[in-house]
Amino acid sequence: MMMNNEYVEFLGWEGSYARFKIKRHPLPDGRPLNRIIVAHEGDWLSDDAMTCHEEYDAYEDVQTDLGNGLVFIAKEYSQLMSRSLFSFSFEYGNEAILAVPATGEEIYFEIYGADRNHGMFLLVEREL
Repeated sequence: MMMNNEYVEFLGWEGSYARFKIKRHPLPDGRPLNRIIVAHEGDWLSDDAMTCHEEYDAYEDVQTDLGNGLVFIAKEYSQLMSRSLFSFSFEYGNEAILAVPATGEEIYFEIYGADRNHGMFLLVEREL
């Protein structure tokens, strides 16, 4: 597990959902941190992806309910990475709460910080 504590703090579990405080600082090369991209192992875009989480219709609904300060932008599945990619922008302020679902299995995912030009910086590499 790798976590850049300057940008991310693991807040713990709320049921089967992990929560992270995202601190909005400039990226190491000075570029502004404008977006968060979550690369979550597996296909979280399929119709049955949220079967273990019946209270939500879609992955991004978890953020709407349990997160704060991030606005969902887009999602897609990457065949190359075998990951579902979710993009969120900062709604306001310098801190936000990111909420993501997990299953009973180990789930591998990354959280990236991104600038306006799609340059990315790895903030978290983790197994839940």
